[in-house]
Amino acid sequence: MSRLFLLPGAVRRTPDISRWMREQPADLAAIARRWFTVIRRCGDDVREVLHDDHPTACVDDAAFAYVDAFTAHVNVGFYQGATLADPSGLLEGTGKFMRHVSLRPGDGVDDRELERLIQAAYADMTTRCRFAHLDDVVVRVDQAATWKQVKLPVSERQCLRTVARTDAASARVLFVGPGGTGKTLAAAALANERGRDLFRIDVSRVVSQYIGETEKNLRRLVDAAEASGAILFFDEADALFGKRTDPAASGDRYANGDVSYLIERVDSFQGVAILATSARKLSDADAARFQCVVGF
Repeated sequence: MSRLFLLPGAVRRTPDISRWMREQPADLAAIARRWFTVIRRCGDDVREVLHDDHPTACVDDAAFAYVDAFTAHVNVGFYQGATLADPSGLLEGTGKFMRHVSLRPGDGVDDRELERLIQAAYADMTTRCRFAHLDDVVVRVDQAATWKQVKLPVSERQCLRTVARTDAASARVLFVGPGGTGKTLAAAALANERGRDLFRIDVSRVVSQYIGETEKNLRRLVDAAEASGAILFFDEADALFGKRTDPAASGDRYANGDVSYLIERVDSFQGVAILATSARKLSDADAARFQCVVGF
């Protein structure tokens, strides 16, 4: 995930914003005031600051949206706008991260779609904040994948689409096959149809890098995903299947405990979990844990 743009001086309300509004031409101030009010109302954790001489809104201290006035128009901007879905084509800009919507007095704008973008930017930043402390082991998958791109037999693709469309709060999916066969693409297609964020976790790295601390880190990860509704994609999950390592080896007694905890926490996860393994043979007990098993 990209680093958050933090503004530690953000507060619940600042008179600097009102002063800024008064300093703008009346027609532009009316536009800026209206849409900054919408931004303010996104949630109780929204904070604000006058940054770079324009009103900026944050989730706590992570900037997600702003308004700015120019000679003849107002921009409503988004700090992570490049990742926002924009079916109406309102967003402008070509930067790596930021996008904006230009508003001119007298010009029409799709109010509902702009409100949706603002809410999406707030929700996106809220999720980013929840996972920010896990940047070294979690990767956000921003991939506009479709089912047409996923090369699978009809029956297995239909199984995945059933999971994507179900109203059930939780589901378990298993991908079996070597790397480079489209597992991440399929996970992204499922997440896109379900309308959820997708986060990839390299299980082998989690267990090896945080040996003895996996329980703490996985608890934080899963709690964040449950709070946001994100889908978790546990890649390289071979450690969760079959035999454990030799407990006599240095560190392995911790790794075995970590793996056992990870299995338990994935099974109890109140959301959609996708696990990927290169294992060709699974025990009946392992296979029974999944609503959908897909070979690649």
